[in-house]
Amino acid sequence: MERSSCAAPGAERCVREAAAPPPPPPVVQEMAPEPAAAPVTEDPLAWAASLEDVYFGFDKSTIRKSEHSKLDVAAKLLTEDGKRKVVVEGHCDERGTAQYNMALGERRARSVRDYLVKAGVSGSQVDVVSYGKERPQCSEASDECFQYNRRAHFAAQ
Repeated sequence: MERSSCAAPGAERCVREAAAPPPPPPVVQEMAPEPAAAPVTEDPLAWAASLEDVYFGFDKSTIRKSEHSKLDVAAKLLTEDGKRKVVVEGHCDERGTAQYNMALGERRARSVRDYLVKAGVSGSQVDVVSYGKERPQCSEASDECFQYNRRAHFAAQ
């Protein structure tokens, strides 16, 4: 659109200016409705990582009283949700033969499984596996390090 500044027809000087465009309409921001909260989805493997390892004495597969509270937490989680499944991994330190440590790791994992079942967990929720001395948590040849390797570890299925 143009506007004229010509005073009268036939004026000597007639200047045409381009009219300024009209201002844009005010922006009205519509608030989009908030989407419904998505259900919280838990990583099916993460919950098992929150369970603490159970430690054993040298050449032992009996559960120390000091470890019972860890197993009670695991039992509570498993009984609250019967769909959860866990694998109890039995581990040993490097002393002894591979064959002996595989058997000891199995006994450790089974003692943890037995504890959980006695606490009300369905046996079908708990599997056991032994890794013997094949998957150490600590690789130094010291008594402190050996203690960390004598354990039962939880992994989700």
